[in-house]
Amino acid sequence: MTTGKTFSIVFLAILLTTSVAFAEIKPEEFSVTPFAGEYMFDNDLYLENAMGYGARMGYNLDKHWAVEGSFGYSKTKLNSEAVILYRAYRSLDLLGLAEIEIGQLNDSLLSLDVLNSLVGLDLIDEDLVESELFHNELLDLGLLDLNNLGLLGTLAPILDTVLGPLLSEEALAAIDYDVDAEVFNYNLDVLYHFSPEKKLVPFLAAGAGGTTIKFPEGIKDKNEFSLNFGGGAKYFVNDKMSVRCDARNITMLGSDMDNIQEISVGLSFLFGQEKKEQEKNKTPAMTAVRDSDEDGVPDYLDKCPKTPKDVKVDKYGCPLDGDGDGIPNYLDKSPSTPKGVVVGPDGCPLDSDKDGVPDYIDKSPKTPKGAKVDERGVWSFQADDVLFDFDKYVLKPQAYPILDDAVGILKRDKKLRLEVRGHTCNIGTEEYNKKLSEQRARAVVDYLISKGINSKRLEYKGYGETMPAYSNDTEEQRIKNRRVEFIPIN
Repeated sequence: MTTGKTFSIVFLAILLTTSVAFAEIKPEEFSVTPFAGEYMFDNDLYLENAMGYGARMGYNLDKHWAVEGSFGYSKTKLNSEAVILYRAYRSLDLLGLAEIEIGQLNDSLLSLDVLNSLVGLDLIDEDLVESELFHNELLDLGLLDLNNLGLLGTLAPILDTVLGPLLSEEALAAIDYDVDAEVFNYNLDVLYHFSPEKKLVPFLAAGAGGTTIKFPEGIKDKNEFSLNFGGGAKYFVNDKMSVRCDARNITMLGSDMDNIQEISVGLSFLFGQEKKEQEKNKTPAMTAVRDSDEDGVPDYLDKCPKTPKDVKVDKYGCPLDGDGDGIPNYLDKSPSTPKGVVVGPDGCPLDSDKDGVPDYIDKSPKTPKGAKVDERGVWSFQADDVLFDFDKYVLKPQAYPILDDAVGILKRDKKLRLEVRGHTCNIGTEEYNKKLSEQRARAVVDYLISKGINSKRLEYKGYGETMPAYSNDTEEQRIKNRRVEFIPIN
């Protein structure tokens, strides 16, 4: 097809065009492009090639990729062959014929609908003879299939009587060939730009949309989904304007898969980058004088531009955070928290059981409320001189008030269960120490049971010298290791 060859040549020429000028494609830029060009139609559409007009609106996702919506319009005419067929068919309006597809126009004059209508109107004369002249006219116009000439003997009298005058030499000369049709095309496309750093930028395009063709009365309009592909080039006159040429093939996805070629030239108006370019071109000298929070760091460098007055900041304008816990020093109530420790909004390490010992060093982080803990966060009692005499496992009377506090906590918290652990220092044999620690733990549990605590809530175990809390290097440390601990279970 001639139009297809033209399209291919133009498209190839566009893609082979290059330039060494400076970059012009800008990310996040909008464009509006009015265009004009030519629409070329497949022969099966029976349309004359015609001028077309439209507009495109695009947006650059980055330097290479862009999205674009477009609308095109062309006012064209039926070609001369279609006009003859159309005029003849429309002359049969008295038959009450239905609308037909443009692709059926070639066969419509020999359709069963026409024949049946003619029979109903008593227009058949069996005595009429075949007209060789009319036969030749039909063949010249491609109205008959040479493989089906056997039908002509039956049809010729009808066609000669009704249609012969319409196709006479005088009738053909008098035909008005000005039969208009309109074409509307609308697409959403994706573009890929080659060499966006050049002043002349080739691109490929593909997309989908719809095509509508409005035919004259009696022929059904086409309104079909369509796909298109092609390419073009943009030549940048300046940073606000470019000249653009496009070549596209539009395929209508109806039963006939008709094609339309579009070749156009447009003028693109570019906008949306002015403010960004101004910000990009600002120099430090232009902005250094502005320091909104008066922290000594100019706004163009300040990553924390709303710092309270008189707060010390770093070189980025952000408040100092000496321990790196995410809470600036001026809000941090614990400014020396070790690295990696989870803190609360006040900058203090979390203390889940509120026993005064932060979680990161608490050896018993589920101590019940009211329990007195040691520096390790453990609910613990010194065994020697508090609960028991040295090397004994009988509770001293002065131990009762201490244990009564534990009874009160257990009675307030009905779900609390405890393991009572006995510990010793490293003086004596391991076996002896284990037995002594277990006897002491058992004595404490018996006392708690005697005060009304259910035995099912209590367990006890002697660990001897196996779990020292301190090093056992001094007498003071050994005394601390001789202890009884209450450890919550679950």
